[in-house]
Amino acid sequence: SRPSAHRSVSATSGGAGVVFRPVSSLAIVANYGLGWRAPMLFDLYANGPIIAEGRFELGDPTLATERARNIEGGIRWSTDRASADVTVYRNTVTNCIFTASTQVFQNGLRVFRHEQTDARTTGGEPSVAARVPDILTLRAAHAFVQVDHRHARHPLPPLPPARPTCRPDLARA
Repeated sequence: SRPSAHRSVSATSGGAGVVFRPVSSLAIVANYGLGWRAPMLFDLYANGPIIAEGRFELGDPTLATERARNIEGGIRWSTDRASADVTVYRNTVTNCIFTASTQVFQNGLRVFRHEQTDARTTGGEPSVAARVPDILTLRAAHAFVQVDHRHARHPLPPLPPARPTCRPDLARA
């Protein structure tokens, strides 16, 4: 039997956070949030080639709504000429939707399936900025994330790479 095309979603989103400032240049922050994402039509009903990506995708009309809990913490320091920030987070997702490669080929294209599992995303981002002369600010940051099956403890595809950034900004007169 084929699943009904009619879907109804009822979910809760929200968040709360606190900031503690032991001194004016330092802030310790913590946030907690709830979120959700309904499966997109493509997640549910894909059934064909995606030529731009060189693959064949199959959706799954039985996919459930993702539900997430997020906790984040960080330390921020700033003065007139410099700032530094370290943030870490953990996001736990029930029914996480992802696309997985199979060993099957259709019309010469590898088949990918839209699937679900419980997942855990852990990551962080340290960053620094400094105004060297008054007209130039140098910024550097490094973002990293690990996405794992919550129970099997191995990475989910596709895993984003660590992202270092470094850039100068000129002040506008």
